[in-house]
Amino acid sequence: MYLFQRLDRFFVEHYYSYETLSQYGIAVQLMEQGFLLLGIVVQSIAPKLVYIKAEKKIIKQNLIRFIGITSCLAMLCGSIGYFLLPYFITFVYGSNYTLAITIAQQMIIVLVFFSIDTVVMQYLYREKLANYILFKWALLTLIMSISYYIAFDILQIDSLSLIYILNYFIMMMFSVFVLRRKLNHG
Repeated sequence: MYLFQRLDRFFVEHYYSYETLSQYGIAVQLMEQGFLLLGIVVQSIAPKLVYIKAEKKIIKQNLIRFIGITSCLAMLCGSIGYFLLPYFITFVYGSNYTLAITIAQQMIIVLVFFSIDTVVMQYLYREKLANYILFKWALLTLIMSISYYIAFDILQIDSLSLIYILNYFIMMMFSVFVLRRKLNHG
């Protein structure tokens, strides 16, 4: 997981300048602060909705409700963040970091993907699916590496946020796929 969340900086550094990397780094750091907030919320609520002894049907209903709650919270945080980011980044980092504002505002949708993934991961932890979790992070790190290579080297895509969003969307979809499989097939 750590490698998945950090490896993107290597690609940005390799394909862009250190200045761009610093702007990108600020944007990603702000996303990670949102991840931290959402993670705290999920960790606080999970014992009541996920880590209970109940029928699979109840757990499934709780997961759907939990995903809804955290998604709404992520959208609220993202909306507030979208409007406050220009002021915050300018105040903290200065007016030379306007690219970080644009990148962060474009990336803010990943808060929703991360919130959904974090809830699903609570269920995977509950079910002690360590092999799935290890496979997930290894596969996603490989997919991310390939996506950055294809995007920057082959397709010459200029958007830093597009590939970041795509990788987090794939992360969420993989977790949802595993969740559906486990809930429907046991």
